Amino acid sequence: MSSPLEKQPDFYRVLFEAANDAIFLADVETGRLLDANPRACELIGYTRDEIRGMHHLELHPPEKRERYQTIFQRHAETGQAIEEVEVLHRNGTRIPVEISASRITLDGRPTLIGIFRDLRPRYELEQVLQERESHYRILAEQDLIGVYLIQDNRFVYVNRYIANFLGYEHPEELIGRTIAELAYPEDLPLIEEQIRRRLSGEVKTVHYALRAYHRQGHVVDIEVIGSATTYRGRPAILGVMLHTSEVRRQARFYEAESRILQHLLRGTPQEALLDALCTALEQRLSDSTCTIQLLCEGRLYRGASHMPPEYDAAIEGLAIGPEVGSCGTAAFTRAPVWVADVHADPRWTPYRELAERFNFRACWSYPIQNARGEVLGTIAVYFPTVRAPEVAEKDVLARGAALATLILETQRLQAENARLAEVARQTSSGVVITDPERRVQWLNEGFTRLTGYTLKDVYGRRPMEFLAGPQTDQKTLETIEQCLREGLPVHTRIYFYRKDGTGFWDELRIEPLRDAEGRLIGLMGLNHDITELVKYEQELKRARAEAEAAARLKAAFLANMSHEIRTPLNSILGFAELLDEQLAVHALEPLREFTGIIQRSGRRLLRLINDILELSRLEAERLVLQTEPCALHTIVEEAVAELQPLAEQKNLALIVHTRQVPPVLGDPRRLHQIVTNLVANALKYTTQGEVRVDLQVETTDQSRRVVLRVTDTGPGIDPAFLPHLFEPFQRAPSEQDRSEGSGLGLAITKRLVEQMHGHITVDSAPGRGTTFTVTFPAL
Repeated sequence: MSSPLEKQPDFYRVLFEAANDAIFLADVETGRLLDANPRACELIGYTRDEIRGMHHLELHPPEKRERYQTIFQRHAETGQAIEEVEVLHRNGTRIPVEISASRITLDGRPTLIGIFRDLRPRYELEQVLQERESHYRILAEQDLIGVYLIQDNRFVYVNRYIANFLGYEHPEELIGRTIAELAYPEDLPLIEEQIRRRLSGEVKTVHYALRAYHRQGHVVDIEVIGSATTYRGRPAILGVMLHTSEVRRQARFYEAESRILQHLLRGTPQEALLDALCTALEQRLSDSTCTIQLLCEGRLYRGASHMPPEYDAAIEGLAIGPEVGSCGTAAFTRAPVWVADVHADPRWTPYRELAERFNFRACWSYPIQNARGEVLGTIAVYFPTVRAPEVAEKDVLARGAALATLILETQRLQAENARLAEVARQTSSGVVITDPERRVQWLNEGFTRLTGYTLKDVYGRRPMEFLAGPQTDQKTLETIEQCLREGLPVHTRIYFYRKDGTGFWDELRIEPLRDAEGRLIGLMGLNHDITELVKYEQELKRARAEAEAAARLKAAFLANMSHEIRTPLNSILGFAELLDEQLAVHALEPLREFTGIIQRSGRRLLRLINDILELSRLEAERLVLQTEPCALHTIVEEAVAELQPLAEQKNLALIVHTRQVPPVLGDPRRLHQIVTNLVANALKYTTQGEVRVDLQVETTDQSRRVVLRVTDTGPGIDPAFLPHLFEPFQRAPSEQDRSEGSGLGLAITKRLVEQMHGHITVDSAPGRGTTFTVTFPAL
């Protein structure tokens, strides 16, 4: 296909070929491309021959061809148009272009000539400009320095830095304000002159100092650098501001912080450091007076203060709470309290007279908290006039509180470390600290006394290398090694060797040392010589074995003796009973008195033998008890019923008061024996009054118990004898004169109670009777 331009003058062909923009020729009637210049071929990646004959819609993305057909028809009808569209490169890339189309006649045919301008360079430039503007805005909003824009002597833009140092919370509050409203009157002519010089082009940039009014009325010093610019097509002034008085105060505050930290490292006393912090805050916050109070058991006490001593005395020991001024509230709520006017704040109602007496109107307080969130105290500043904090001033007090925390916590740790070091130095036990690879880094004098090794001898060595020896148990060493590999603590006994070769038994403890992030930073070993203890335990073990053998021998002896004694004794009792019967038949009553003595003495001797045998079995743990759930209230009622005749014989009231109680685990026959022993004892030693038996259940948060109490109105027991009451063959002196008994009944009772997991106690005093209390776990 030939180009319609071939018949046109050379001038047009040269313009067509040399144009910087892509040019396409299209037949209006068919929409097919007639020709394209070299820039058009470069734009879409096709050769001239390939372009000729293509339909114009093939230049565009398929999903937009309907729209582009409409545009083409409008171009053909109106003869002229400008549109922004996309064309497709041969490789599929979409290219934004601006089309300027005109309708012409070439070679007698209506033709559209479209000039396609590549918009990518313009878009890239716009992107760069947008990014640059974004960067400028980010920089302005960082509040590192004040940025402003003035037009017609009014602020059209200020950032937060300027708003804050002039006392405004939001920059929008300054937009539209005139320079005259904010500037110090004496400096206004200077400001107007500097603006005039820049707008007139006399100077490009100016740098000067001025003063302005803070929102609360005081004057602030400012340094300005500015130059002329154009904003929305009209002259304007763009510049930066620096709050110089603020910068100087901030610099002095940082210097003071640095000095305080240096003194902290040198070990300067806490009160001096806190006092220096108060001074630094007062220099940073103009017209302020500072106090630091420390919290102890819910009350605030003076840590450092520049307030009058009378004021400090008035608030010393102040209890914290939700409505307790600034400091008490800050400590209680764990949040800063900003009171701009103590006369208008309800938290200061109880202390308003105090504020008036000491001439302050504002009080800001910040809690001093450690990393665990514990409140250590408060830091407060007082002002003689109504004053609300600026953002920067809030940051200053927060920084002061953080420094106070550092002082208090460092001093605490230093004191704690000093105490621990002194304890480690003086302790008789050996203390060794190693690095994570178990190489010795430090040891105390106790370790040297124990082993003979000094730090110089073993620094950098592993303890097991020089302490283990021929008789050191290898399995114990392997267990220690495994625990240390797994990061576990060690507590064991091991046989080690001193520097001189002598051995000793060591109670060894090894604890991993970790930092705040849990990383292993070393190991601490504690060594304690227990050689004498081991010898004692070995001797005790031998003695126990000998005692057990003796107990077995005694039990066997008692069993044999009881059999040997009971057999003839039973014969004596039997013949005495026969003799008594014969004497009764022959009416020889005077002689029956002698047979009665024989029978009573024999039975008493038999009971004693049985008690001795039973106690021996209990002590040797050879007495076998049944274990089953028992209804103790039934057992108590049966035992009391059996002893009722004895009570009636002595004219005593035997009162039983039982409730339905949970069962207990035990031997029913032995439980009956326990109840019988206690009630019989009470009846035996009571001459008048009553014996009361109570059974009930008691419940606590941890357990339920069945409680049996036996109370009498007898003579009572001397307190000096109570500790010996349950010992075998022990009887109170008064009892020995009044009644028979071996002194074994209570000893047996106590052992039976304990063998069934119970507990027995006694409460008594001369003249007020005795109470025995037995408790068993309830099922």
